[in-house]
Amino acid sequence: MRETKLGIAAGLFTILAWASAGIFINLLDTLPILLIVSIRLSVSLFALFFIVFFLKKNIRKYLSELNNYRTWLLGFVLFLCYLFGTLAFALAPVGEVTILMTTSPLFVILYKYLRKEKITVFEIIGVILAFLGVLLITFNEITFKDFFASSRLLGNALALFVSLLFALYAIIYKTMNEKNEAPHSFSIAFATFFMGIVLLLFFIDTFMQNNLGTLSNSNVVYLLAISIFSTALPTITYSLASKYLKPIQTTSILLLEPFIAIVLAVIFIKEIPSVFIVPGFVFILLGLFFIIKNKKEKA
Repeated sequence: MRETKLGIAAGLFTILAWASAGIFINLLDTLPILLIVSIRLSVSLFALFFIVFFLKKNIRKYLSELNNYRTWLLGFVLFLCYLFGTLAFALAPVGEVTILMTTSPLFVILYKYLRKEKITVFEIIGVILAFLGVLLITFNEITFKDFFASSRLLGNALALFVSLLFALYAIIYKTMNEKNEAPHSFSIAFATFFMGIVLLLFFIDTFMQNNLGTLSNSNVVYLLAISIFSTALPTITYSLASKYLKPIQTTSILLLEPFIAIVLAVIFIKEIPSVFIVPGFVFILLGLFFIIKNKKEKA
């Protein structure tokens, strides 16, 4: 019971931390996306080292897995998630982006279809419902005239692309895990965050000339917050939630993230969601429920 409570607490903190990322990105709207991503991941790397050391974990073991190409492959996929996810939050409403990023199970079902694996009735119903939800959220209040000119539409499209990347990550990781070749999640995080340092060093001259020298105190606070609170810490707590909870419980808790993101957006950046976001969210939740229900019954 104690471990279950710890898992639930870790899961709730994880969704709160991840849901806040879009808020900080919007508050940093004067900074270029590449700068936000590079500083976010670079600071997260140092924070993760400190956290792992504080938890008395075997840092050498995680670092040794950096010699494995699989660690860098998975790390690169997550790096792309951070990059395009940050851009999505900058272009579209926080609530919409967060909801669309939860649709990874749809792409997993598509993968099964392409591999000619058996797809159940529950999964078909789930895909249809979730797809209707995506349409409601993405194409509401957009006329044909500004169909191609809408930055919100591009942001939503990028959010779906990030969802696709998450599905790809899950598929690759599962395949590796079945062969006992999957690296530890901490090792993958180290690889992902290290790519932020590479990105920072690659553009350091440009950043120094145009942005780093003019960072305000509030920007520094927001950058530290998105790095530590929204990135490094949930990396640890998500691992704890996955360790102490059943997969169905972890998945169910994570579905609360869009709701938390919408509430935070209303409070902190006065972002009022479209009226279409509620039925769209309900359709997606129902769709994911059917998909999760199918997995639960198989288990």
